[in-house]
Amino acid sequence: MNRFFLHLFLVCAMMISARLGAGERFIEAVEEQERGSYWAHWCEWLGDNPGRLYRDKGNPWIQSFEIGGRINYQFARVEGTDVNGLDFDDNFDEFRRLRLETETRFLQFFTADANLNFVDDERFRRNIDGELNFGDVSFDRLSLEFDIHKAFEIGWLDDFTVKGG
Repeated sequence: MNRFFLHLFLVCAMMISARLGAGERFIEAVEEQERGSYWAHWCEWLGDNPGRLYRDKGNPWIQSFEIGGRINYQFARVEGTDVNGLDFDDNFDEFRRLRLETETRFLQFFTADANLNFVDDERFRRNIDGELNFGDVSFDRLSLEFDIHKAFEIGWLDDFTVKGG
């Protein structure tokens, strides 16, 4: 079941990228795999910032919107013999993160960041009878930043922002 969600996440990411046009370059790279280096095309596709859905510095309301994400999964297999000569073996797996990250630049001077967690894996951490809960949404980070340097054109400072969250 855990592999199902991993594959679902990857397929969704590919579909989002394909709808944005960045995925077309990735699909072309896959088709050219026999003729060229697959990994070189993959790195080129990633370098094009496939998570940027919108960017227009001239728009007075919204200048850019980006999405990203991460998944951290761990698996362990332990086996051996204890000091009493008894054999033991066990498997452990844990979803540490399944996160959607967004960044929105708006009104020329503001940036909002929101990171949402979509998994809560309590099987080995807090409770021996814990459960693996997909879709249990919680905020990892929510912040708002104001660029004072850009807003007030303070020339003697390289960078001056205020961020809260």
